[in-house]
Amino acid sequence: MNYAVKFAYDVIDMQKEITFLRNEVEELKKYKEMYEKELNASLEHARYMAGSQLKMLLTPGVLDNLQEAIVNESIYEKRIKNNENHDCI
Repeated sequence: MNYAVKFAYDVIDMQKEITFLRNEVEELKKYKEMYEKELNASLEHARYMAGSQLKMLLTPGVLDNLQEAIVNESIYEKRIKNNENHDCI
């Protein structure tokens, strides 16, 4: 085969590859945009939830009540574990 013809076929093959790769890049850009959108929504949600929990915990009286509930639950769990809660029967 003539060198010029082979070179022309190589150019055509390269153009096909370039077109294919450009299409791949466009598709990957779409996936990247969707990923970034979902990631940002997830981060925003996490910030909101953390902020809401912190706000709740800083509300006067909440931490005291939470600590009391934890202590009471711990005592209750120990009673159940030791079978000391006979008044429920």
